[in-house]
This record gives sequence, C-alpha cells and structure tokens, in this order.
Amino acid sequence: MAASGSRRASALRGNQLVPGLPPYYVNFTRANTARLRAMKAAAIAGTGRGRVLGGMDSFMAGYGATASTTDEWNDTFVGSTMSRVTDFLNAKATPVPSTRSFACSDLGTSNMTNLLSADPRYAYGGSVVPLANYPVLGGIPLRISAAGWIEFTPGIAFDTIDLMVMVNTAAGTLGVSIDHGTTNLQTLNVQDTTKYVRRLSVACPAGSTTVRLTGLTGTPCLVMIGTRNATDRKIEFVNAGMLARKAADINVIPGSVANTDWNWIAGLAPFFDGNAINACLLEAGFNDWNNNGNNSAAAAAQVTTAIQNLQARNVDVVYLTYGNLNVPAWVTGGAQQACISAAIAAGIPVIDARQLMGPFAAEGGISASGWYDNYHMRTRLQDLVAQAVANIFDYL
Repeated sequence: MAASGSRRASALRGNQLVPGLPPYYVNFTRANTARLRAMKAAAIAGTGRGRVLGGMDSFMAGYGATASTTDEWNDTFVGSTMSRVTDFLNAKATPVPSTRSFACSDLGTSNMTNLLSADPRYAYGGSVVPLANYPVLGGIPLRISAAGWIEFTPGIAFDTIDLMVMVNTAAGTLGVSIDHGTTNLQTLNVQDTTKYVRRLSVACPAGSTTVRLTGLTGTPCLVMIGTRNATDRKIEFVNAGMLARKAADINVIPGSVANTDWNWIAGLAPFFDGNAINACLLEAGFNDWNNNGNNSAAAAAQVTTAIQNLQARNVDVVYLTYGNLNVPAWVTGGAQQACISAAIAAGIPVIDARQLMGPFAAEGGISASGWYDNYHMRTRLQDLVAQAVANIFDYL
C-alpha cells in the first residue's frame, strides 16, 4: 500500500503546473517539460547536448517574403524565431549555452539573389537553383548541378559540418571542402532509389571557417547546412520551418502526394540527434484549416496526429499558437481554440501567442509596429515570441 501511495504522490507532483508562470504559458507541468529541464541542466553543466526543432509555418519561420532584408520577415539568420531564441538564452545573466548551428538552405524565395540578399553568410557560383516545387522541412532545397557550388561562412570556427540532403535517383555525388574549395574533405554519394532526407556529418580540421559544397555528378540537392564543434555541449535550435507548412504535411504517407515525398514524419528523424535530448516547438494548424475548407475539427485532428508522431519518437513537444487575430474566421469559427485544446488534450504545454502579443494580436493589415502583412510578423513581434520561448528556461 505504501508503494502504491508513493507512486500516486509522485504522479501528482509530476502533473503539477510549473509555479510562477505568466498566463501565456499554458499547461506547463513538471512531467511534460522533463526533457526541457534535462537539456537545460546538461547545457549549463557542460555534460550533454540538446536539440530543439522549430516545426513551423511561415508565421514563425522567419523567411519567405521578398528579396529585401528591410521586410524584417524573410531573414532566417537574423529574423527567424529559432535564431533569436539562441540570442536571448546566451544573453541571460546565467546563460543557457545555445547555438543555431543549422541554417536553412533557402528562404522560400524563387532565386538565389533573394537568398544572398537576406543571408550574407552564403556565396555561390555556377548552377545553383532553388527547387520551388519540392518544399521540405527547412525551406526550399538547392539543386547543385555539376561544377556548381555553394559556400557557407557561419562566423564561428568549427570542426564538424552537418548537412541535410535530399536523396533520390538523380542526386549523384557532392564534394565537401573548406578554405574556399582548396582543401577537399570528402565526396558524398547521395543517390538512392528511395526519396528521403538524409543527415550527414563530415569532420574537418579544428578552426575551420568556411565550407563549400560542389556538385560533382548528377544533381545533388541541399536542404540545410550547419557547422559546430564536436565537443560543444549546448542546445541547438534548428529552424525547420516551411512556407505554407501544415501539421498534415508531417503526417503524409511517403509517396502518396505529389511533390511531398519528403514532407512526412519520418523526414523529421534526421533533424533529431540520438546523442542529444530532443524537443520540438510546433506551430501549425492555421494552414490545415485554411486549406481544408475552414474545417476546425480536421485541423485539430492533424495537430493531434503530429504531436503523437513526435511523442512516439521520444520528443517533448511545446505547441505555439497562431497569434494573429487579423483572420476573424480563424478565431470566431473555433479553429484556433480547437487546435489549442487538441494540444492540451495531448498533454503538452502551450505558448498562447494571443495573450503574449496583447494589443498587437488584433492589429489589422500592414503595421509599422508589428506586422508585415495580415499574417506575418516584423522583427518586433518575432523577438517578443522568441523571448517568450527563451524565458521558458527561467522556470524549469
């Protein structure tokens, strides 16, 4: 009897709400934030790594508007939510060591000029073309034809290169080098009869500062590129956002929908790290509703399935609501609340951006203070949400 009573007491403690949270943090408990607490402790102690995947649509992804960086929406490096979370965590009085080691390979735009104007860490030469019809987690892939190349200079020295590539029958081989292409490291074979996204890591000399990828044969396609130091013990925040992202996209059976063979839950696997503590900040549901006849129940069902699929892979999920009230039917039709209720019913914590944004949530149209358009945020609101994500760690 004593053991049974002890188990009940332990369960009650685990389900207690985390004390002292502002009202826009909903349903945060000791139990459903266990991995977040563990990754914070490991990062501060320098004993382990964490990875937080941002599975978001264009509302939060921070890319995809136009070529101009003054839009304050399309810059994956400076403006994206996941990128800014790391800035806020590292700036705390007691920093939570964090990094944005992965970079989206494209910003949802249709040409390389837009990419280079929005993210000056990139350079390219020869034939490098965005595949606009094949959006995947992380953006629009870049097809690198023979002799074409793309170079990434992250601004920090590294000894490990992490790549996400699309594998298919025409992919061919990809050369990896440093020092602006003068020091070859490895030739990667990314050709396979099955379509999927593969994560590959390549070691390089400590202190490396640039990585170049060169098409050798076929048409290899880059999804994301990242750099890190193998000994780092930090939390990596990965922007796996995508324009028009739906919860349904990561629930698709592979091959069942044209051009979406990479947009299914197994495609998330390379983003997670078996040697790290993993979590996902999921912001989805609006596009499920908007593209499905404004069906609230269907949108909520897709959110539930996405959460369950992530949880089945031992990933803690935090749901982030769509915070803009400029689409009245999304609110009055009950879809927004249905998606929030689905997340709570699944037992996960929620960041309610409606409360977080206050009066900004109801601003209409293009706003110098808050919104790029009726849907997407300028830097001021991106930072407001990113800081809320970072501040979760103050309470864990």
